[in-house]
Amino acid sequence: MVIPGYKIDLSLDGGTTWSTIAPYLSSVLSYNWAVPDTLSTQAKIRVSDATDGSPFGESGLFTICAPYLTVTAPAGGEQWVVGTTAAVRWTSEGQIGPVAVDLSTDNAATWTNLVASTANTGTCACTVPNRVSARCRIRVREAADNVPSDTNTAVFSIVTPYVTVTFPNGGEDFAADSSVTVRWQSAGVTGTVNVDISLDGGTSWNPLVAGIANDGSEVCRMPATASTTCRVRVSDATTGIPSDMSNANFRLTAPSVTVTAPNGGEQWLAGSTQTVTWQSRGAIANVKIELSTNSGSTWTTLLASTANDGSQGITVPSTPSATCRVRVSDAADGQPSDMSNAAFAIVAIAVRVTSPNGGEVWRPGTFHNITWTTVGSVPQVTLQYSTNGGTSWKDIVASFPNGGSYNWTVPNDISRTCLVGVSDAADSVPSDVSDSLFAIDNMTAVLAGRTPVVTGITAFGPNPVRGTLAVEFGLARPMAVAGYVHSMDGRLVRDLGQSQRPAGCYSLVWDCASEAGRRVQAGTYVVTLRLGNDVQRKLVTVAR
Repeated sequence: MVIPGYKIDLSLDGGTTWSTIAPYLSSVLSYNWAVPDTLSTQAKIRVSDATDGSPFGESGLFTICAPYLTVTAPAGGEQWVVGTTAAVRWTSEGQIGPVAVDLSTDNAATWTNLVASTANTGTCACTVPNRVSARCRIRVREAADNVPSDTNTAVFSIVTPYVTVTFPNGGEDFAADSSVTVRWQSAGVTGTVNVDISLDGGTSWNPLVAGIANDGSEVCRMPATASTTCRVRVSDATTGIPSDMSNANFRLTAPSVTVTAPNGGEQWLAGSTQTVTWQSRGAIANVKIELSTNSGSTWTTLLASTANDGSQGITVPSTPSATCRVRVSDAADGQPSDMSNAAFAIVAIAVRVTSPNGGEVWRPGTFHNITWTTVGSVPQVTLQYSTNGGTSWKDIVASFPNGGSYNWTVPNDISRTCLVGVSDAADSVPSDVSDSLFAIDNMTAVLAGRTPVVTGITAFGPNPVRGTLAVEFGLARPMAVAGYVHSMDGRLVRDLGQSQRPAGCYSLVWDCASEAGRRVQAGTYVVTLRLGNDVQRKLVTVAR
């Protein structure tokens, strides 16, 4: 069917009534229409045969709305700096001509014009006025009749240009003549900045760097002068304004060296290799290491110059002395320097404990070999043990021929912080102790890695017993454990020890000896095992 012409109608009430937009259009399938000012949410378009109205087609409902603007930037929370250029952005719909841009500094209560008229392109560059406020809003409106208009959604700030030093900002401690990274934040500073330092709390200033990029950080060389009232300042390199300095004083301390080993009490064997360690502050490239054998009265150079890396191996010279000290100093000029806090010894003879040397569990009443090695002439040795990690010592034997081994009957002195010491019986030099703690204990762990379900005695025997009674038990959780042997009349025969134990399986033994170490008489005894709050008792018969 050929339709020679078309008619286009508009309805604003959903198709109840119609008005003609174009009475006759010949052989076209589109039409550029000027939308009317009448608003409607029930608009429809109808296209029909211009001759008699049939056939025709209708659109669905659509809306004719008023032109509008939507400000998108600033969105709120921004910070505009006085004198800089800031962008205002918006979107628009409808026939809107040039727009105006207004500023409020009191959260939209009053307005001041920033731009009287600019093309409706969606963006406008504005020079930020000197109207400092934290309650700023922007409004964009059609310049001709103020409608439509829109205001940004939340307040933003207008601030003066600023610089804020963030590091160092007070309380820091740096070595004098060292490199420190100064950090800052800024806004509105478009050129370069200067970084200065004060050694008198901000009264006077000296430059660190000048005319550097305002990128927020700069590595600066601190002066060699020590001070406890230092501050840094960052400022606009052209005008000096804005500027900011550290909120509080920081410190510059003089370069230093601190010897950490040997630092007193050590014994070094002549000819052995030992390690000197130290700590340092400041710009010290290389250090000198010296030795004194007379408490610092005179010094002999061990190394004239070595890298300042905090550690250096040396060969101990053959100069035996009990009043040795080491000194470490700047290899360039001898300052700063430090020496051992107290004397150590260089010995031509040495003793070294080899067993027990840490981790062993020796049961009271059993026999174990204490072993050691010696270098040089040590005819007789003194053997001692400690049950408190070396705080105090008990004699095993005051003088014993130095054969490198002693068969020790382990005493009933329950402890898990035991050490053995061996020394020259003549003057206690040289001497050595176990490298780590060992235990004297009737109780040992069995079935490593297994955790029982319940707590209690699991095995008890042999019964009767002639040699050693073993009481095996399990702990379902960590708890305190104690064991005792009593006579039938309640007299304590043997304390088997007390300790805190993790969950696991254990064995507690009794060698049928009393507290005095003598074998008990034949008869019946009560073995008590306290497992946390639970007390379990069993009778055992000691046979002849």
